[in-house]
Amino acid sequence: MRRIIRDLADSGRTVLLSSHLLAEVEQVCDRIGIIHHGRLLHEQTMGELRDAGGRLRVVASPVDRAAEVLRGVAGVEAVEVTDEGLDVTTDPANAPAIARALVLASVDVVELRETSRSLEEAFMQLTGEPADGRELG
Repeated sequence: MRRIIRDLADSGRTVLLSSHLLAEVEQVCDRIGIIHHGRLLHEQTMGELRDAGGRLRVVASPVDRAAEVLRGVAGVEAVEVTDEGLDVTTDPANAPAIARALVLASVDVVELRETSRSLEEAFMQLTGEPADGRELG
């Protein structure tokens, strides 16, 4: 089905797809419109939506010290410790300052890269609700 939808779009046709299966939508859509309670909240290309996250992934050791240092770096809005490392909400242009702060604090930096947000993450940020209708919290 994905291939048929993609082929129609590639041939110049407009295909309107409405779904709560955001992982599926991500695989076939070029543009996204997020509708919440009957109102169009947001519309843009999938690339723009993903890039709007402003996040870096940092893998560093010791992780607790890295999180503490990052929370004190100018321009860092949030730091979340995950199984994969640290997700840092900031302008990706702050990467050099972040690396410098960690090294000066004697934190070993293993990885520092820009990440993009998923459609589900964008939906949750824009609506405050998960895409599947579950309650948060």
